[in-house]
Amino acid sequence: MSEALGLGLVLGMLGIIAMRTVGPVKAVPKGKQLLVVQSRFIDRLLLHRFQLISLMAILALGSGGVGTRWIAHPTFLVAVGACVVLLLVPFRYILTTEGVNTHTSLVKGWGDFSSFQIEGRRVVLRGEGWMRRASLYMSDKHGKELERLLRSRGLRPTAETVDISTRKKASARR
Repeated sequence: MSEALGLGLVLGMLGIIAMRTVGPVKAVPKGKQLLVVQSRFIDRLLLHRFQLISLMAILALGSGGVGTRWIAHPTFLVAVGACVVLLLVPFRYILTTEGVNTHTSLVKGWGDFSSFQIEGRRVVLRGEGWMRRASLYMSDKHGKELERLLRSRGLRPTAETVDISTRKKASARR
């Protein structure tokens, strides 16, 4: 595989992360703002984890560690630097009377969801069908206010808030 194809693959993967981070168009849900939650670095890391793991696997394979090298060293450094820069860009979840932005470029309405589950830092909004699911990553301190807001939008909890420490203790007993 040539270095040009490696560069194209890396740039394509960085483009996917960039679209979710800064987006070509900022998607702001319509309606009155009810809650705005600023994400932290760890939340953005969780949001992009699949893209980051995929990109790091491509970089590891293409840098010559296994087989021939098809990603140039400057491309490797630019990719890692671009990932760090994209993760440092701040992101806000905006919850309104009409819906929520699940990332910078996508807004989903409350009608798409029927239930929610709060699992530590992750809030899972579930709807009917396999594509009607969204995960929001945010600090635990917004849990009570967020739960009140989701209930007021007609979503029902699928389970009580899961305490991570309780889950670890239960799995340790097995």
